[in-house]
Amino acid sequence: MEVHAQRDMALDPAAVWAYVGDPERWPEWRAGVSDVRSEEPAAGATRARPEVAVGRRYRMALVILGQRMEMVLAVTNLVPGERLELQAVAGPIGGRTALVVAPAAAGARVSVSATAELSGPLAAAAAWIAPQVQQAWRDDLANLSRRLAKG
Repeated sequence: MEVHAQRDMALDPAAVWAYVGDPERWPEWRAGVSDVRSEEPAAGATRARPEVAVGRRYRMALVILGQRMEMVLAVTNLVPGERLELQAVAGPIGGRTALVVAPAAAGARVSVSATAELSGPLAAAAAWIAPQVQQAWRDDLANLSRRLAKG
């Protein structure tokens, strides 16, 4: 299953990246995500949350189709201020997600591309699930835009 979502925001790309590029801030704007925590502290970290870095793993609690699930995501690619790619390495759903923040005429453009490897009953429902996940990402990006516009 593959989904894509994109939204232009009349906001500074750096302000948008502060939320998009830090998985521990996702619960602040992603409706189905209740908690995200780094699995390991960074050596010598100078802030409460360790810096996002390639190889860092995050445990994410989320609700999918009314069911609470946990998965572990690993950062596979990072271009600070621009691109974050993660891969699910543990949990009920495998796959990859790429989040990109780029300058746009209005301010910032956020793009999400996600692929999911579904098995069992979820695989049989992929045609129904994909539009739901795509709409969820669109709603999350709209929520992020509203949240940041309020200041």
